[in-house]
Amino acid sequence: MKKMIQTVVFVLISAVFIFPSAQDEKMEMSLRTCLISALENNLDIAVAAFDPEIQDVAVQRAREIFYPQLNLNYRNWDRTVPSSWGLEGNEYSYKYNSYDFNLSQTFLTGGSLLVGMSNSATNTSKSFTTVNPSYDNVITFRIDQPLLKGFGPKMIRHEISKAENQREIAVFGMKSTIQQKIYEVEEAYWNLVYQMEYLAVQQLSLEQNLMQLAKEREAARIGTKSAIDVLNMEKESARWENGVVSARSMLEAYQDRLKSLMSIHGETPEKRSFLVPSDKPEYVANALSYHDALSTALAYRPEIASAETSLSSNSLDIAYYRNQLLPQVNLQFDMTFPGQSGVRNVYLGNNPLTNVIIDQVVGSRWDSLTESLSRTYQNWSLTLNVSLPFADFFSRSNLVQAKVQQEQNELKLERTRREIEADLLQVYKELDNLAVKIQTAKHYTRMVEKHLEAVRQRYELGLESSQWLLSYQRDLADARVGEIKAITDYKIALAQLHKIMGTNIEANNLSYQKD
Repeated sequence: MKKMIQTVVFVLISAVFIFPSAQDEKMEMSLRTCLISALENNLDIAVAAFDPEIQDVAVQRAREIFYPQLNLNYRNWDRTVPSSWGLEGNEYSYKYNSYDFNLSQTFLTGGSLLVGMSNSATNTSKSFTTVNPSYDNVITFRIDQPLLKGFGPKMIRHEISKAENQREIAVFGMKSTIQQKIYEVEEAYWNLVYQMEYLAVQQLSLEQNLMQLAKEREAARIGTKSAIDVLNMEKESARWENGVVSARSMLEAYQDRLKSLMSIHGETPEKRSFLVPSDKPEYVANALSYHDALSTALAYRPEIASAETSLSSNSLDIAYYRNQLLPQVNLQFDMTFPGQSGVRNVYLGNNPLTNVIIDQVVGSRWDSLTESLSRTYQNWSLTLNVSLPFADFFSRSNLVQAKVQQEQNELKLERTRREIEADLLQVYKELDNLAVKIQTAKHYTRMVEKHLEAVRQRYELGLESSQWLLSYQRDLADARVGEIKAITDYKIALAQLHKIMGTNIEANNLSYQKD
């Protein structure tokens, strides 16, 4: 009967101090549910998720160097110029129009291929012109290949490879942000669990004191207890009431922290949600050795992978800028197929100086194109161009800068590795200490419970003062809180261990890939 009364009173008081009011929405949530909500709604993760997408665009832009390029040109002019030859008269007109296009393609070797065609028409009022109007067509094939500076796939893909590395770094950065948020959610969740358990202990202690206070008052009324005993019990009850209020305030702070990580917003003082953790703080010992954890951390931490990718970019820069110090040696091979047509004038005596046209052979613009396509005239040229980059050769500024950045990133990588080792060593010490603390806290709680029961029996018989009873009640509350705190701290330390190893995404069976 006594235990039933204690339970009823505890539930009633808990309903006032622990659980939400009628207008609040009670939300029972597991740790996994909170983690999924945070991954889907947390703004820091949402912002970080844009970085890989931005770098994807940069990769596509860098790859545009391999897209074919089409150039189109049209020219048309009509000029009247003074003559420099008296037989032509004082002036003559000159009309010209042309259509040009070419298609070029860059290759992995660093060279390029150009295929083009130019078609033009010329009409002039000059005397003694053999072909007027004249139609000219030229088909061109050109191969331009660097032999030293700029030669090879690594050189031509330099910007692409760097952009791909930046994209990888952005992915690692997003993963690091996610891992940090997962740890923050786990920490906030277990702190909330602890605070609710702590508040429950405070409530139970208050309930016990209120029941004891009622007995003290009844005993004082019949004269078996003094007024000072009642005053002591009232003071102790006030102390526990103050502890409940403080614990409730801290509980609301932990509630707000977890809600913030889950991006639960839009609440008002009149309407709020109340998160109730459904996972219980159970002690499960860590079975992973320090050396295995260290190997895992060095293999999976995104900060390590990001630093190594930065070093890869440095190596690309060093190779590229070293290549830029070489002479610029370009081999250019051209093949052209010209064609000509138009209105060919036949002069008297086959002498244009007579300026007497006796016949005309009429050709069209299409005929000039046909002649080019038939490759009637095949011309080729081979050109070797050599230039020396004296500025780069003597200053070497870009190469020196790339080497300095590589040395800096090597030190950053080593610093990250050492920080991981130090953090891992610290968390293993904490796990070992907390494991011992959990066992001792459980044992201490059992001992205090036994002592309190013995003191309560002696108090009922009038053999102990209320001061001893109150003291042991406080000790029991502290022991219960200490046991709960040790277990939740162990849970948080395990979460930190997985964060340090870079495995808390997999450990919680989550996915960080953005759909």
